[in-house]
Amino acid sequence: MTATSSNVTCVEGERRSLLAIKHKIIDRFNLLSTWSGVECCEWRGVGCDSRNGHVVKLDLRSPVRLEDLYYKWLEGELSPCFQNLKHLRYLDLSMNNFSGKIPEYLAPIVDDLRWVSSLSSLRYLDLSGISIGNHTHWFHPVNMLPSLLTLNLVFTGITNIPSTQFVNFTTLVILDISRNMFSGPIPASLGLFSKLKKLDVSRNSLDGVLFETHFTNLKNLIHLDLSSNWLALNFSSRWIPPFQLQIFRASFCSNIGSYFPNWLHTQTHLQWLDLSNSSIRDTIPQWFESILSHILYLDLSNNQIGGKMPLFHFDSSDQIFYKILLLNSNKFEGTLAAFPSNVTHLDLSDNLLSGDLPQTVGTMNLSLYVVNLSKNRFTGNIPVDLCKVPSIEVLDLSQNKLSGRLPECLGNLSNLEAMDLSNNIIKGHVPSSLGSLAQLKSLHLQNNRFEGNLPQSLQNLTRLVTMDIGYNLLVGDIPFWIGENVLELRILNLAQNNIILRGTMDSAGRHYQGVAKETIRHMNMLVKLKLKMKMKTFGFMLAWAQVSFLDLWDY
Repeated sequence: MTATSSNVTCVEGERRSLLAIKHKIIDRFNLLSTWSGVECCEWRGVGCDSRNGHVVKLDLRSPVRLEDLYYKWLEGELSPCFQNLKHLRYLDLSMNNFSGKIPEYLAPIVDDLRWVSSLSSLRYLDLSGISIGNHTHWFHPVNMLPSLLTLNLVFTGITNIPSTQFVNFTTLVILDISRNMFSGPIPASLGLFSKLKKLDVSRNSLDGVLFETHFTNLKNLIHLDLSSNWLALNFSSRWIPPFQLQIFRASFCSNIGSYFPNWLHTQTHLQWLDLSNSSIRDTIPQWFESILSHILYLDLSNNQIGGKMPLFHFDSSDQIFYKILLLNSNKFEGTLAAFPSNVTHLDLSDNLLSGDLPQTVGTMNLSLYVVNLSKNRFTGNIPVDLCKVPSIEVLDLSQNKLSGRLPECLGNLSNLEAMDLSNNIIKGHVPSSLGSLAQLKSLHLQNNRFEGNLPQSLQNLTRLVTMDIGYNLLVGDIPFWIGENVLELRILNLAQNNIILRGTMDSAGRHYQGVAKETIRHMNMLVKLKLKMKMKTFGFMLAWAQVSFLDLWDY
């Protein structure tokens, strides 16, 4: 039992050891500001045994992610006084900067992680984000921890996995050595970790072959991540794994094979499956639907999977709201019969899908947030009943062959933040109802056949950052409200329309008048402006707009 309050008394010798550890640390952000006084069990990150007061937990993990390793962290040296915390069961030093030159007298303790071997009661060890480097002896001290359950060595710079037949910490449940520079094969001793539930070796340079024998004893495995390696899987088509995975990631594994791994049909508890960028050239196997009953995240993108698009209808009984389906950048063909049920993020872009867009009528539990059907061959009109999915935040139907007019009811998509309908053959006026999209930040209608004036209702799009309506048949003046109301606008493209820019100035460039002056001088946030239109002059514009990219033609 662990306590962090005053119901236990701190062991004095261990308190002094903690202060010695603090003394070696550079704490620029006062993360250890509570480390003072008599009762060390109340200090931040310190946990004591409620029965005897011994320090059993030390959590110095800095509150940053791996991507933000230049922010709040601890620096300095690791004190040899760590060895005095004999009862420590949980140690997390991750996301800090305990690297650099190590004093000579500490080298045998820190440089090869030998200090870890003295913490024989340790069950949790996380050194992620700390530069351990290419030390050949990192494995030996860790192997001296017979009670270790969790070992996280993410992004530590380690390069080697020693081949050994004797593994002392076979009680390990979680092993995460991702984001390192490991190379070579995974040793057969992996099979000794019979209690392992999570194995993450992703984002290394591992190669060689994984055989069935590697996994023979791993009956408790539920999380396996092999992503971004050069590993090949040599499994029989009749192999039945001893485990039931919930998470399997093998993205960017080009040696996984051209076909879907047949053993996956036995994994009926999958919640997360990622086989993206893995050079699969197969069609979706018939058994595939049987493993989707619990799926929350499915990514098969960036392969060469062909054939008809199967019907994906995910189970809604698990009460999980977000479900993601990514099948983009493949060779799926034929029609899309229906939108999948219970999916929030749908990306089918960059395929060979054709025919009309599916109707939403009859689709159960349609709660789409992201819809990306771009770079296909869809034809026909944008269906009116798409307006009945108000949850949509991103709608991308660009680079198809859609025609007809835009439904007025698109203005009902009150949560829409980005809409891209570019590179189609949509005609007619821009619907005034689009002015009701108060959350819209990005609007792309370029390269269609829109005509007439821009509706004044668009002045209500006060959050708009990008408006690209070039290469249409629009007419009229540059609307005055662009400069007065749409103040967040950064990118504006009106090129190749019949929009007129009016303005005059004298030879000294000091006198000017007209609508354009009042419009553009308010565009203080604009960084990219592209105009190809009828105009009398444009020289005055640069005096007001903070434009870093200006593209103007007269014709």
